Amino acid sequence: MEYQEDYVDVKRPRDGDDLYHPKQYSSDQAQSSNYQQISPETTNSVLSTAPLSKIKSSTSADRRMSVGMGQPGGYTGMAQVAQSQGPRGDEAVPVGFDEAVLRGLCDMDCSLSLLADRIKQGIVSCKQVATFFRSRADVEEKYSRSLTELYRSTGDVYARGDCKAGTFVQAYNSGLRLQDQLAQNRLRFAQRLNEMAEELFSLAREGEKTRKIHKETGSRYQLIIQDAETAVEKAKTRLDGIVEELDRVLAAKEGETYKDTRGGYNTVGGPAYGNNGSAPSASAPSGHGKSKLGKAMKTGGLLFKGKGSGSLQKQEDDSRAKMDHANETFTKAVAESKQLRKEYFSFQLPKIMRLLKECADEIDLGTQYHLTRFAFLYETMTVGDGAVLNPLGNPEEGPGLKAIFESIDNRTDFKSYMQNYAVIRGTPRGPRREGPYDDGFQMPLPPHVQRSQDSTFSASQSSAHTSPQPQALPSPHSQASGYGYQTSPQPPSTSQMQSSAPPLHPSGPSHSYNPSIGSTITTQTNNTVPTNSSITQNQGGSGETTSLTSYQQDYMAPGIPASTGHTFGVDLGEQLARDGTAVPRIVEKCAAAIEMYGLESTGVYRLSGTSSRVQALKAALDNDVNAVDVESDEWSADINVVCGALKLWFRELPEPLLTHGLYHSFIEAARYENDRLRHIRLHEQVNELPDPNYATLKFFMAHLDKIRRHESVNQMSVSNLSIVFGPTLLGAPPEEGGLNLEHMSFQCKAIETILNKYQEIFVEEDDDGGR
Repeated sequence: MEYQEDYVDVKRPRDGDDLYHPKQYSSDQAQSSNYQQISPETTNSVLSTAPLSKIKSSTSADRRMSVGMGQPGGYTGMAQVAQSQGPRGDEAVPVGFDEAVLRGLCDMDCSLSLLADRIKQGIVSCKQVATFFRSRADVEEKYSRSLTELYRSTGDVYARGDCKAGTFVQAYNSGLRLQDQLAQNRLRFAQRLNEMAEELFSLAREGEKTRKIHKETGSRYQLIIQDAETAVEKAKTRLDGIVEELDRVLAAKEGETYKDTRGGYNTVGGPAYGNNGSAPSASAPSGHGKSKLGKAMKTGGLLFKGKGSGSLQKQEDDSRAKMDHANETFTKAVAESKQLRKEYFSFQLPKIMRLLKECADEIDLGTQYHLTRFAFLYETMTVGDGAVLNPLGNPEEGPGLKAIFESIDNRTDFKSYMQNYAVIRGTPRGPRREGPYDDGFQMPLPPHVQRSQDSTFSASQSSAHTSPQPQALPSPHSQASGYGYQTSPQPPSTSQMQSSAPPLHPSGPSHSYNPSIGSTITTQTNNTVPTNSSITQNQGGSGETTSLTSYQQDYMAPGIPASTGHTFGVDLGEQLARDGTAVPRIVEKCAAAIEMYGLESTGVYRLSGTSSRVQALKAALDNDVNAVDVESDEWSADINVVCGALKLWFRELPEPLLTHGLYHSFIEAARYENDRLRHIRLHEQVNELPDPNYATLKFFMAHLDKIRRHESVNQMSVSNLSIVFGPTLLGAPPEEGGLNLEHMSFQCKAIETILNKYQEIFVEEDDDGGR
């Protein structure tokens, strides 16, 4: 491609020439969202935002003055316009910018309108893509929120319903949490789409602004050139008119000298005037001057008729002066127009084309970048959903949805349901497989009591064969025969369980077996309870038989003095005020015994002791709690009896330990799905408890914390303990019937959270100088 000799190839606008900041889109700018529009620092009228119609309606002089053309040296004014278009950034030219395309645009007459229309198309496309992103974001956001609402409502409905527990509910809740993770992924995707839509709309607005500025700037330059060309035409028209007038004057003056007129030498345009003073051209058609003279004679011959030669000479001089001035004006207009055209096509037009082309490239690349980014985010979201559903063996991310549901152990769930059913439902009505203790049903002794009884029994057998002397009194902790327990499952005729008693006669007690009755006959000590069989005692060599009925009339539970105040069914605050203690004595004594003998007992607190033994221990504790040694073999032989008595004490409180007044507050706090928030709300409610209730709860939670630390042995996890004590410690108010099945799961959840957060709620608070 060849260019004119005076063509100026402008590779880039000079500093301060462009208004648009090009951006480079690459993978290392994935979060690019700032598109800066640099405003011009000057207020030259060429850069004003006035409508084009108003620009066209302005006068030519105003337009010329706006760019400095009203003064000599219009090029300087054009340069000032170019320098007034604001600073340019220092960014390098994008790699994809095509200089050959720019040169091709500069050679086209319609390049300005071509690029303006192309930018308009890019803006419309950009807006369409942004609208798609925003609509897709709305769809994803609605889907995410609907999925989250479904997750929460489904979890709440399941928690309130009479549904399965155990591994099933754990897997079900884990599956629902995965649904919540999917919803969060969708929500983040929607947020990114909204950001991208805003960026594209911003890009379109800046493109429209840049297109308008540079299009108006190009239109102004074109109007300036058009004004210059109009000025040239006007100067030429005026010059032609003056030439015709001079021709008429010369025709009138030289009319009689026809040969000169016919030769055209003295006429305007002839050798003397219009042919640079040279001789007539040989190629000029003969008769040229004659035709001009003839025309002048026809049109203006009568105008000069009757005038003298002096007047014609004056008119000729005036016409020549006017012609010289018009010729000078015309020459100047032609030169100025040529200079403006040269500057426009060599400098201003390439600069404007470059700016508009960069604007078009910016819109095209920005739109393409965001489409590529949309594809990347879409792929990332899809892969993220797949990783949530199936982590592909990554242990840190947890099991997948399929693995979670495959982990449901229906057999274990049913066994746990069997074990907890009686505890949750209470003592069932109807016939029971085990009879009452007083009818002769005997529980097997714990191992430590069996070993003690075996040693005592062996010593008694050896003494009986060697000496008729009375047996020595064993220690109180080794006596358990008063319960009627057997040391072995053999018949009583082959193995007898004996115990010693304080001698009633110097000869000592006698131990015998009555085959007709088939039961052991023993003397009673202060730590024994008589059996239903008759009791025979020999005193002073004479036997005397005493019936069980007469014995029971005179019998008093061993170790119980006169009543000092009831323990069961008494208000907690009254008990503490009466006894002068911070924690009820029954709770202290029972907890100590359970911690001594029951930490490794399977199903402690979950399994129920014999009802008659529980009632006996209750009666003893209710009569005088200080006189009962709960840690003795009498009661600790079956640690479930002590657990049953302690649970019975909590159930018979006039008001549950967590009080009726705070019941609904505890339930609402337990409803929170977020563990941290539920812990905080329950901690607040615990702090609202009265002082007696708070101290008792703190002591009892410390006790249960020791129980659950031996979960591997006693099988009593936090969940199992909360099932046992949830409805007991957090009972429903009387107006709700005392039992609210709908709230049972939240009662257990509240106790489970308090026990799990025992250290944070009670221990750390005391360390920090709390309550």
